[in-house]
Amino acid sequence: MRSYADGESTIGAAVPRVDGRLKVTGQATYTADVDVLGCLWGAILRGPWPHARIARVDVSRARSLAGVRAVLTGADIGGALFGRAIADVPVLCTDRVRFIGDPVAAVAAVDRQTAEEALRLIEVGYEELPAVLDPFAATKPGAPLLHPDFASYRRDLRQPGWPDEPLPDIPNLCSYRLTVSGDLERGFREADLVFEHTYRTPAQHQGYIEPHSCIVSAEPDGTVRVWASTKSPFVLRGLLGFFDGGMLPAANALISSGTQGEGRGSHGTTYGLVYLATGMGFGLGPLSGGFIAAALGLRSVFLITALILLALAVYLPFGVKEPPRRATVLA
Repeated sequence: MRSYADGESTIGAAVPRVDGRLKVTGQATYTADVDVLGCLWGAILRGPWPHARIARVDVSRARSLAGVRAVLTGADIGGALFGRAIADVPVLCTDRVRFIGDPVAAVAAVDRQTAEEALRLIEVGYEELPAVLDPFAATKPGAPLLHPDFASYRRDLRQPGWPDEPLPDIPNLCSYRLTVSGDLERGFREADLVFEHTYRTPAQHQGYIEPHSCIVSAEPDGTVRVWASTKSPFVLRGLLGFFDGGMLPAANALISSGTQGEGRGSHGTTYGLVYLATGMGFGLGPLSGGFIAAALGLRSVFLITALILLALAVYLPFGVKEPPRRATVLA
């Protein structure tokens, strides 16, 4: 391919990325690189079980640690939920955890070491529950329910593809869409060959070069300034207003999005971090107006706490007519 020069068409040309040199030389500034004077460090305590009831949470020792400015649990923020089409994700879990790494408590401290020490002082009692690990088993009658109060969750029907009709009575069903074209029964009946198979893909990490991170300043007048590793700043601003209870009008949120370390479906949603840091900011009382930084990624034991491409299971039957040279799909 020819090189691109000023005044020439970009069609068929090798157009260099404007941020390519900065990234490969380590000079790019990501959200996690932003250094704000007096910024507190946020840390998150995460559940160790795939499904468990939270029996008790004791944060008294963490709150008394020198250098700790705030410790929050789900109860402190009213069990607030967030989500893009439906508010079904706890900012901090209250009654149960639903996956290994679900956030249970959060700390804001003067430095990272103090924040991590405070996490070790938080005591949580769990009662392990049956886990739901397979999508087909999860939708069978009698399967353990992950969201018993699902019907009461707040939904945003403006999201594309989100149905406004009631869902079928199927356990653990989040969304449902039925599309019919042609006569399926006749198609399978007239097919020469019928194939049925279940296809599965494992969970995947995108391997991006930037951790999810944010810096939040919650001002006393209700304004929130956010530096976030997101490729969708306007979506983030709108979703802050969708945060369960309408915590933050969009006009009160100022969003800054810096260099993007690639995404592949992961950097449109740093929302959980922002909600959590915003909640800590408002929970600091007289210290509101300070800055809080938070980040997530891979732990040393390779527990993935970042957003990933989820595992997928698809059951697909199809029938074909077999002429001499070419098959025709009937159903």
